[in-house]
Amino acid sequence: MKSLHKISLILTVAAIMVGCEQRIDPADRYIPVPNPEPVRYVLIEEYTGIHCKNCPNGHKRLAEIEAFYNTDENLLKGAGVISVGIHIPVFGDPVDQGGFVTPEADLLAPGQNYAPAARINRRSDVLELDRWQTTIASEIPRKASVKFESLNATLSNDGKLSVVGSVSTEDNIDGTRLQVWVIEDDIDYWQLQPDGNYEEHYSHHAVYRCSLTGFEGESITINRNYSTEFELLNQIIPSVCNPENLRVVAFIETDDAGVLNAFETHVITQ
Repeated sequence: MKSLHKISLILTVAAIMVGCEQRIDPADRYIPVPNPEPVRYVLIEEYTGIHCKNCPNGHKRLAEIEAFYNTDENLLKGAGVISVGIHIPVFGDPVDQGGFVTPEADLLAPGQNYAPAARINRRSDVLELDRWQTTIASEIPRKASVKFESLNATLSNDGKLSVVGSVSTEDNIDGTRLQVWVIEDDIDYWQLQPDGNYEEHYSHHAVYRCSLTGFEGESITINRNYSTEFELLNQIIPSVCNPENLRVVAFIETDDAGVLNAFETHVITQ
């Protein structure tokens, strides 16, 4: 019985490695695309994992994309890209075992079995690495029907997070939902590398930690030509988080149009 279990485990691990390898060429390099005029934030949901040997290529690509678009000039006018790393079960360990796979990972990335991959503004299909740049380049100059006027996040001494913000629109939009996520940067943890070895001290960027608005988000009515405020007060965040490295990502979405716009802010500790 033990030998059968061992064979099953070996086959499972082999299947995981094939799923990670067959989709992306590790030699795939960053190829610049024409620079459109950014007018909005683009949300990138990256599907990744610590047991994925090609995922560091995805991390590198996102760092290049962020450096390309998130210039001071663009950020001042409310434009750029925001990436969130969602660790998927097939390539990760659960949070309660020290990993980054959250209880809602299967909902955020249903049936996802390969990485690196990404969904852009919740408008695209799940994309392999070589399609990220062109899709972002088509999204970032697209008019945003919603604008974030403010977003602030404060963590109290007792570990409770409060988020306040406001949004506005010049259009008539129905069925809008607010999503507010907590992400963490600069997590020192190990990561499988393209050469097949694990790097013990790897800096993980923009790791999804939790949602303050639930998987479906919260309905929000945004009135035309008026500022609409929202508050999420005294929210409990996971105890594993390092308060100094937290950011809040907020976005407005609809079923038909995907992400209308997004915004982010660093968490201020009291």
